[in-house]
Parts: sequence; structure tokens; C-alpha cells
Amino acid sequence: MSKQKIFVRSTVVILVIGCLFFGWKIYQNSTRVILSIENLKNVRIKEEKNQLFITGRADLDSFEKISNYGAVQKGDSLYIYIMKTKSLLKSDKIYENIDKIKISDSKDAPNKIYLVSGNRIEVKYKDNPKMNYIDVIKYSEKRELFK
Repeated sequence: MSKQKIFVRSTVVILVIGCLFFGWKIYQNSTRVILSIENLKNVRIKEEKNQLFITGRADLDSFEKISNYGAVQKGDSLYIYIMKTKSLLKSDKIYENIDKIKISDSKDAPNKIYLVSGNRIEVKYKDNPKMNYIDVIKYSEKRELFK
């Protein structure tokens, strides 16, 4: 086989793999949603080495995983949300250091910690997706985890 054919085949293989990878990432991003509180089992706050962790399990379908966590402090309350996305492997374990995911302007520790969910938390703009954001105050479900 000539060097040119090997080069063309190698280039095609690399392009196909790249397209599959980025296509999968775009698909995962389009399926990312906030989990309902009803789908979160035994979620609780646990203290380890003077740090708070959120632990538990999520009730997920096959080919879904926990994709990311978010925690926003407003005043003396901390609101935590958990998102899922499509995946090749199921991963339903919840375990995250709250200090690593917390966004806060306050140096004070929160007095209350809530787990929140709802369709309106993700504010989406159809005409400009780059303007999408998360507003934890727009929850429709709330469970108190810590006083």
C-alpha cells in the first residue's frame, strides 16, 4: 500500500473518532438536567476532617450518571442542586465536598443547607444559549439537609 493511501485512511479514522467524541459530548450536554428530589435517596450531609460532604444515591436509569453538583449560598442558607446526564456507564453514587462546589460572597458558614430541584432553576434562552444560567432560588422542590 502506498504512503498516500495510509495517510488518507489514518486521517479519515482520526476525523471519525474526533467527530464521534465531540458529538457524544454535545449530546451529553443537551441531556444534562437537574435531578428531582424524589430521585435522590438517602442524601445527607456528613462531616469528615472538619469538612462537609454530601452523600447518597440517585435513582437513575441505565446509561445515566451524576454529571455535576452546584452549591450557592444566599444569605445564611446554602442551596445544593445535582445534575445528571447520559453516559455509557451508570454512576449513581453521590459524594462531593461541599466546600469545593460552594459559591458564596459571604465568609460566614451557612446556618441551613437545602437540597433543591425544579425545572425553573435552569434559566435557558433559546435564541442565545451562551446566556443560560442557574438560579437556585427558582426551585420548586426543597428538602432541608442541615440546620
